[in-house]
Amino acid sequence: MDFLKKLKSYIDSINTVEENLLYSKMSYKEVYERNLLLEKEIKQRTKELEKANKTFLTLGNIWEMMNSEAPLSSILNSIVEGLLGEFGYVHSAIFQIEEEKEKNQTYFLSKASSKGDFAKLFYDTFSINPIYEKFEYKNGNIFDSAITSKEIIHTENCIEALQGILPRLDAEKLKNFNLSNYVGSIIAV
Repeated sequence: MDFLKKLKSYIDSINTVEENLLYSKMSYKEVYERNLLLEKEIKQRTKELEKANKTFLTLGNIWEMMNSEAPLSSILNSIVEGLLGEFGYVHSAIFQIEEEKEKNQTYFLSKASSKGDFAKLFYDTFSINPIYEKFEYKNGNIFDSAITSKEIIHTENCIEALQGILPRLDAEKLKNFNLSNYVGSIIAV
């Protein structure tokens, strides 16, 4: 009988050790998985911080340019190219509102426009030269709304936004151009 009690005691001890090992193994796995998740989060946050740092440097450079003695056209071109490169935009432009009193017409005139691949493709496809183009100023479009509200407006309806300032664009040609392959949204400031 004594032998059976000792045997049962040994079996219980072995079971306890096995349970502890199993628990330790599960704990180790949980710690390992949590470490992997934390490493992923750290990499993501590092990328976000790098992007934010790059943004601040770009804005600092733009601020310096604006306060420099360089000609305005040079400053504006540097700004749009900086936005294109540093922020990853496919295109950027700066417009000025112009009025022709004798025609009672208001329009946007491009003061600076980036010269990236998208711009070349778009302008070649639609025969538009942004330097000489008069972009229509209509009440209610995204650009007018941004100006009158003095807010940043974001839209994902790129076709409508472009047709708002370039109504002569052929809607079918614009649709076939498949703008969504290049542009996901438009931001008007």
